[in-house]
Amino acid sequence: MPDSPARRLHAIRADFGAAAGVEKAALIERLTHQPPTRRAAVVRLHDDLLFLRAFPDSPAVLRAAARALAGFDRVVRALGAARHAADDSGMTGTVSHDAYAFATVEWLDASFPGEVDIDWAQVDDESAIDGLLRPALQRAEEDAFDSGELTTHDWLVLRKGGRRETDLARLLRLAPRRGAARDVFRLMYDAADVPLRWRLAGSRGAATHAVLPTPRPVFRQAMRRPPAAAARHIATPTRVIERLSPARARAVIHLARAALASRGREVFAVYAANPAEVYLADLGEGASIAVIGVLPEHRMSLEANYGYLMLSNGVPVGYGGVTPLYRQANTGLNIFPSFRGGEAAYLWVAALRAFRSLFRVTRFVVNAKQVGEGNREAIASGAFWFYYKLGFRPADAATGALAAREFRRLGRRGPRTAPATLRALAHGDLHLDLGRVPPSDFFDERWLVDVSRGATVQLAGTGARALADRLGQLLGCPARGRWPADERAAFARLAPVCLQLPGLARWSDARRRAMVALLRAKGRPQERDFVLAARRDPNFYPALIRLASRG
Repeated sequence: MPDSPARRLHAIRADFGAAAGVEKAALIERLTHQPPTRRAAVVRLHDDLLFLRAFPDSPAVLRAAARALAGFDRVVRALGAARHAADDSGMTGTVSHDAYAFATVEWLDASFPGEVDIDWAQVDDESAIDGLLRPALQRAEEDAFDSGELTTHDWLVLRKGGRRETDLARLLRLAPRRGAARDVFRLMYDAADVPLRWRLAGSRGAATHAVLPTPRPVFRQAMRRPPAAAARHIATPTRVIERLSPARARAVIHLARAALASRGREVFAVYAANPAEVYLADLGEGASIAVIGVLPEHRMSLEANYGYLMLSNGVPVGYGGVTPLYRQANTGLNIFPSFRGGEAAYLWVAALRAFRSLFRVTRFVVNAKQVGEGNREAIASGAFWFYYKLGFRPADAATGALAAREFRRLGRRGPRTAPATLRALAHGDLHLDLGRVPPSDFFDERWLVDVSRGATVQLAGTGARALADRLGQLLGCPARGRWPADERAAFARLAPVCLQLPGLARWSDARRRAMVALLRAKGRPQERDFVLAARRDPNFYPALIRLASRG
């Protein structure tokens, strides 16, 4: 059958040894010259080539996979109209559709000019886009704009004046350049949910070509399995973690954005990435994880926020986020479809170990959505058991009892867990404790809502600046003009939270100085300073926990 070499390559892609390596290299060479012609086989081959570039077992396999991917646009083009069935996969020659955040859109337009445009066929109501354009209108244009005789698309074409640029590019050129008007435009753009099309034919942003150059590729002899005592392994420090220079950080951020956006995915910390805070942790065997911090102006109040990109031999294989909060961190794993069935469990344990080394947390939290609450993909994959087998346990006692009964039944080789049971198990969070964790260390994420509601009460009838001044008086730092701007802003943002704490005026001088240092750390170039200070601080978060837990 014409596609049998492709099926054979798929069957042995995770086999290792000299004979398997020779056969894989030969199959790739054959498929490069005689590629499959059916869409499903082409998509499968693309996945397998990415997998083999990430987990090669010989230089010959790596070279063959890289060469085949470099010319893969020709393979997709030969599919004709059938290639559209592979849209939103990130594969070269296809189209990705999504409504991206404004920061991502600006980056896409600058990085891949002419490739991304408004998907007018998916615009149901042009009024939201009209609202973005109206501040740029000159008075003489208003009659035509408001007449109903021109669509928004028509008007943008006229405004381009024959220039060879996309409608999206013209829309972005009309946006305010700076100040409050620009902030309003950004918010309006995100609310407008503008559908876009990214044509990936020949694009260097396609998942096909996404790779971080590595000077010394590692060739595999096997796929790694997670250790039996995962929690104990996670608690041991990761030996090699470096904070990247801004230039290297920007290269990682670019790769992360392309790997996600080409597949129609986004992570807030990646599109609001801070080039001054990107860490690269070595996970061994050519694998690594880039942990990406957020610019000071986009940081959360009580949590810290990081995105991550998981790589193998420089190829992105997974992504997600991790949000440290006091002595715990909320996180979850997403493996790109091309790499499922590899060593996801091992890499996840290694990633948690890196997070623990960076942030010194003693508990990891996985939200219910990650294991199936409102997430059909997680139910279909049985994601709950992925985390359970690594030591995560339901925070809810009744759900924990159900999980234990079901796990014992599965151990007796019963049938797979029914979807209804998986949905019941996806009720509430899962926790992984690294040793004995005191109950007082836990910050229930529901309390964030209560604290935020209290901040609104504090702000009622007064301004944020007045609250910051009041807090400055209480903490003995009324004059903050010489502080860096980001530290002043962090102090002001947290003032409505701090002023909820009872008895703040009676705190000792030492406790007040510690509070000031903690608040300033929130505005430092690296938010990790705040994470570590919050973990050590005996005052702020314990006081918040006492306040919130009383309801």
